[in-house]
Amino acid sequence: MSINFEKKTMNDVVTHLIPKTTKFVEDNYFELSSAGKYQVAILTAVCFIKMLEDLSNNINFRKILDDRIFEEEFLNVFDFYKKQYLQNNKYIPKYNLKFIDTYNEFGNETMLKMNQTIVKVDVFKLLFLETYKEIARMEKGNNSMFIYINIFFNPFFLLPTDDIEKKQTYDVITFEVIKNLNYKNKKPFMFCDEFMEFTTQEIINILN
Repeated sequence: MSINFEKKTMNDVVTHLIPKTTKFVEDNYFELSSAGKYQVAILTAVCFIKMLEDLSNNINFRKILDDRIFEEEFLNVFDFYKKQYLQNNKYIPKYNLKFIDTYNEFGNETMLKMNQTIVKVDVFKLLFLETYKEIARMEKGNNSMFIYINIFFNPFFLLPTDDIEKKQTYDVITFEVIKNLNYKNKKPFMFCDEFMEFTTQEIINILN
């Protein structure tokens, strides 16, 4: 199947999807912080590209990343949620778990420290790549909560860091989530599957 997307069209599709995927996440899981919404936006774009790759040999994730197709759009998305965080008096949803609430606050405060150059050149590209790699691993059966944690509890968790530190943080947050939150109804290990299923159907609706 041959699909030829112009840059503007790809950006338009993702821009159209983001409010829908954000609402899906909040309706079915937890309320999102401003930084969490930015992570959902990136996951939305990654799912879109993954679907296109499955449909066409003309679509290649690396080329899209190198061509910077989403770069400007996601700089705008980042700025929007950064301003939203400030305008809402730095409001963050609380889980009443000090450890997790602290990480969530830290992730949102991190947005304020990032200038446009850092976001455009480093943060977006790294988050985009790490999210894509994590989805690819999950498709091979490696079912983890990295993306789930990155969205709800520790924004920017997927950015490269010390592997030992990241593993320790992952273990502690996972333990807290499973022990203290209503995780059975929230199905953390099913999050990416359900998100991709919803996003895929929305993409199909748009393309039709």
